[in-house]
Amino acid sequence: MASNKYSSTSRLPKDTTTGDQDNDFKNHAAIAGPEDAPIKDLLQMMASQQKLLVDLLQRMATPTVAPQDSLFDRVSRRLDKFSYDADQEDCFNLWFNRHKDVFEVDCQGMDDAMKTRLLVAALDAPSHTRFVRYILPKEPRDLDWSDTLETLKTLFGTKKSLFRRRFECFRMNFSPNEDINSFVNLLKARTLEANFKDIRQETLECLALVFAFQAPELADYRVRFLRKLDEDEKTTVDDLAKEYHAWKSVKDDSRIVEAANSPEICTVQKRKRHRLPPQTKPRLPPSPCPFCQQQHWKKDCPQNRNATSAAQESRTAPRRRTKQSSPRTWYQRAIGRSGDVQKYLEVHINGHPTRLQLDTGADVTIISRPTWMQLGSPRLQKTSDVFKGANGQPLPI
Repeated sequence: MASNKYSSTSRLPKDTTTGDQDNDFKNHAAIAGPEDAPIKDLLQMMASQQKLLVDLLQRMATPTVAPQDSLFDRVSRRLDKFSYDADQEDCFNLWFNRHKDVFEVDCQGMDDAMKTRLLVAALDAPSHTRFVRYILPKEPRDLDWSDTLETLKTLFGTKKSLFRRRFECFRMNFSPNEDINSFVNLLKARTLEANFKDIRQETLECLALVFAFQAPELADYRVRFLRKLDEDEKTTVDDLAKEYHAWKSVKDDSRIVEAANSPEICTVQKRKRHRLPPQTKPRLPPSPCPFCQQQHWKKDCPQNRNATSAAQESRTAPRRRTKQSSPRTWYQRAIGRSGDVQKYLEVHINGHPTRLQLDTGADVTIISRPTWMQLGSPRLQKTSDVFKGANGQPLPI
């Protein structure tokens, strides 16, 4: 008996941390004899308790995942309704940045479809209606997370192009009465919206080229440059140069077509004549002098002594009083017109509207250089025709 007890107790498990205690207890309970009934009951009870402890530890180690429906309701209550305000610039981006942590951190247990539903559900009624009509014939459930976010930014985000946002950063002015900290914060926000961190040297060259096209007649080229920069951020100055040549060729071809279907237009240029002062010739008498028979006036003849002395005596002699005549009165009648009675007509020349004076007696209409530029600067040709003015004198052309 002592040997049996010793043999049974000598086979008890020594390791209690391997996780195999349950099997060891069962094995010892199976080999125990009838005389070891208390030990057998004790081993079975310990095996059952060990099993319960293992099950409890496994349940505690398994993470508890909340159902997505309850997570959806909990997160949706934290979101404010988005309401579009046309007067507020970049309305949607401001709202989304305020709730960015909710979508990126709190919604980690959600799939993209449920995040999309949560974002669409945060729109108010007018914004939701506008979004649904914009994506027709698709439904909101047909769009993934990225497409839904980009569509909302397009509808309710800023309407300014990237070029305009960058341009406005350099147009900001600081007033002496302004708070420097507020101005710096605004500057940081503007530069972040302008995306200066991704700007390249080629982009700066393109911006400098656009600033160089400031002349009014280059406005159409400037518009095409800005459109190309807005469509492709990797545009270079060489691409803009090609765009310039292509558009210039199209405009030249258009002028050729207009010139073929339009009447001939000749330029008239008036040149000022520099008139020399007329040379005065001495006036000769119609007949020779009666004293010396020379070709000069009688009063200038040196032989006319008697005439000269008589003239001097007549100057020194007292004059007789004559009857005082009444003072002469001059009347001047001013002839004028009240208001401008000239008539002007709005006409179209080569498809361009212009304003010309109505003249029913004119055979040829002469326009000024500014008017010629307003007509698109059509090609000019020399003419051999002679034109006369209202006084009958020829006009130098």
